[in-house]
Amino acid sequence: GGGGGGGGGTPSLGGGGGTPSIGGGGGTPAPTPGAGGGTPTPTGPTGTPSPTGPTGTGTSGSATPVSFPTASSNPTVINETIKVGPGETFDGGGKTFTAGKALGDGGQGEGQKPMFELAEGATLKNVVLGDNAADGVHVRAASEKAVNVDNVHWTNVGEDALTVKGEGGAKVTNLNITNSSAQGANDKVFQLNADANVNVDNFKVKDFGTFMRTNGGQQGDWNLDLKNISAENGKFSFVKSDSEGLNLSTSGIDLKNVENAYSKLPGSTNHKEV
Repeated sequence: GGGGGGGGGTPSLGGGGGTPSIGGGGGTPAPTPGAGGGTPTPTGPTGTPSPTGPTGTGTSGSATPVSFPTASSNPTVINETIKVGPGETFDGGGKTFTAGKALGDGGQGEGQKPMFELAEGATLKNVVLGDNAADGVHVRAASEKAVNVDNVHWTNVGEDALTVKGEGGAKVTNLNITNSSAQGANDKVFQLNADANVNVDNFKVKDFGTFMRTNGGQQGDWNLDLKNISAENGKFSFVKSDSEGLNLSTSGIDLKNVENAYSKLPGSTNHKEV
C-alpha cells in the first residue's frame, strides 16, 4: 500500500515536467577507450529511462534515509574535468571516481580543478567521489534552468564538495541536491559564489567545517531551502553568510555537535523553520 512507485520501482526525481526518472539518462554509459574500467560519458537530454534504478533513491518526502557509502578500492581515475553540458545527464552507475594528480591533491589548496562541471539543466547522479575529490563539483550555469545532483556521495571532500560559480552568466542559478552525502570537509561542503536558489533534501554530512557558505563579504540574492539533513561534527557553522536579507527555510534538520548552527547569519536573515 501507500501508493508505491510504479515503472519497475524507479522513483522519479520529482519536480519540473520532463525530468528524467532516477533510472534514466539515455541507457548504458559508453566507456572511454583506455580509461581503465571506462568512464561513463554524459548522455543527451532526451534519454530513455532504464527499467531499473539504483536503490536508496526516492522522491522528496518519502526518501530512504541516506547512508554513507564506502569508496571502491579500485576507482575510476579522472585526469580531466568531466563537463556535463546543458540538459545532459551523467549517470555514474554507483561507481567510485577519484581525481588524478592533474586535477589536484584533494587538500585545501586553492586553484584545484573540479572533477565535474555542470552546465544549466545538467544532471549528475549515482556517483561516489573517492579519496581525492580535488575541487569536487562546479556548477557553471548560463541560464536559470535547474541543475540536479542526485545520489552523489563525497567520501572525502577536497577543497569544497560543490561550488556555484558566477562565471556561467546566469542571473540566478537553480540547484537541487537530493539523496546525497559528504564526509571529511575540513572547510566547506557547499560554497555559493553567485546568486542561487538552492534546495537540499535528504542529505547526510559529518566531520565538516561549514555546511553551506555564501561568498564571504558579498551581498547577493540567495534563497536556501534545506530539508531532511543529518549533520554531525561541524566545527565552524551549519549555514554562514554575510549577505543581508538572506532567505533560509529549514525543516527536518538534525544537528549533532555542530557549532554555530545559525548564529553566523546577519540579523536581517529571513529564517523560516517549517
